[in-house]
Amino acid sequence: MIVTLFSDFNIPQVLGGTLSKSFCGGSVSVPYTSYGTFNSGNQFIAQLSNAAGSFATPVTIGTVTSVNSGTINAVIPTATPTGTGYRV
Repeated sequence: MIVTLFSDFNIPQVLGGTLSKSFCGGSVSVPYTSYGTFNSGNQFIAQLSNAAGSFATPVTIGTVTSVNSGTINAVIPTATPTGTGYRV
């Protein structure tokens, strides 16, 4: 997954990293790079789409409180149905 959000350099931006393997529930590390200034107490949140890749009703799988780039330690629920269209 690569997400680029560059619309205005005065607004804090986040670039998601790439997940390089398949998962069957369990732990996953979600890397991200932040640009700009974030407020103290900021939370970065990793969310899982549905099997079709839609984020209409995402599942939060991990959070981290930070103002810097890093990694979100997330957990994909073991009850998540098998599929190849999921997105983080």
